Amino acid sequence: MIGTIKPSWKELKCNGLHQDVANSMCRTCAALGNKGILARPLLSFEAIFLSLFSQDEQFVESRLRYRPFQCVMRNKQPSQDGEYLANISAIIAAAKLDDDIHDKNTRPTRFQRKIKQANQQALEALDKSGFPVAELQQSLSNYRSIEETLDTGSNFNSISQPIANAYGLVFSHLPSRQECDTETMFAIGQDFGRATLLIDAVNDVEEDAQTGSFNAWQAAMDIPKDLESARCRVAGILDSLQDRSAHLSDMAASYIKSAEGFILPDLGMPKPQRGGLASYLLPSALFAQPGDCPATPPEPGSKPCSPIEQNCDGTLSITAAGWLYLFIAAGLIVGGVFCKMWDKKD
Repeated sequence: MIGTIKPSWKELKCNGLHQDVANSMCRTCAALGNKGILARPLLSFEAIFLSLFSQDEQFVESRLRYRPFQCVMRNKQPSQDGEYLANISAIIAAAKLDDDIHDKNTRPTRFQRKIKQANQQALEALDKSGFPVAELQQSLSNYRSIEETLDTGSNFNSISQPIANAYGLVFSHLPSRQECDTETMFAIGQDFGRATLLIDAVNDVEEDAQTGSFNAWQAAMDIPKDLESARCRVAGILDSLQDRSAHLSDMAASYIKSAEGFILPDLGMPKPQRGGLASYLLPSALFAQPGDCPATPPEPGSKPCSPIEQNCDGTLSITAAGWLYLFIAAGLIVGGVFCKMWDKKD
């Protein structure tokens, strides 16, 4: 899935909210599925988080539930919020694609061109519904101008204002929240946009330095260039986002609380090198609990993925890594026995 502010599913499970958030994710994915099964990969964490604020009865009270490997072919009755979230997912995917193509100076692939087509269709649908498409595009264009001029003489709030405004527009126009919560939703969107921009900037600082691309963290005058200061600033934005979200949705506030503990320890740490099938199947990060700011990151490689983890109630269970180890061990044993039987026949 696309996105930066990802929740800790383990913490949500401990809080009893895992299933509710997963159901909301499934409904958002199904709304994308109504646009074609190839649209489902465009699902973003931004849309999942925004879906937690929905008051659309047709969306919230849908009988569609999260069932792994069973929902791919299931689409749901279209709802106003569902259609909006699907369109927003397409726009966010296209915006991230444009940024990636711009930074790396590459040509779009065939699939990426399909994303651009989906983005155009989404913009047309939103324009018909009264969404301020021109204002959204102007905000994105303003940030691109900041990137191209390599503005390094401003504070972070000024640099991030176009992105914050774009997310504010997206959040404040959720159909079921437009009548009475527009200002609060706009502020939530602004915090979400600023947090997303700063997290991406800290994680991409080395890559941006190599390519000469603009980096919002390095450009901001008011944020020191050490990881502890960056983590502290991200934590402050996420705390503000959590407080604002709590006024409208306890589930959304819990989502951000779990994301904070999940994101901060690994913020700015070297990205893991993917090497083979096993590296894709193993968990990519340890789950951490929210702590005081600034958070102290674990030493890279000091805590390998454990095959056993402690559950919320204190009991132990086998993790995904553990099941993978068992599967590999069983395969080796069966293979060894088969080879010995084959040798005896010869």
